[in-house]
Amino acid sequence: RVIQMMTWAMVNHGLPEPELREVGTGLFEVSLIEPGESLENPKITIVVW
Repeated sequence: RVIQMMTWAMVNHGLPEPELREVGTGLFEVSLIEPGESLENPKITIVVW
C-alpha cells in the first residue's frame, strides 16, 4: 500500500516511476531519478507494513 501510494503520488506530480528493490523483509530501497539529475541519485529506504 505504501508503494502504491508513493507511486501514485509521483505519477500525479509528473515524476518518473520509482525503482523499487527489496533489500530485506519489508524493506525496500527506492531510487529516484528526476529529469536533468545526475545518475548519482539519492536512495531512500522505506518500511512497508
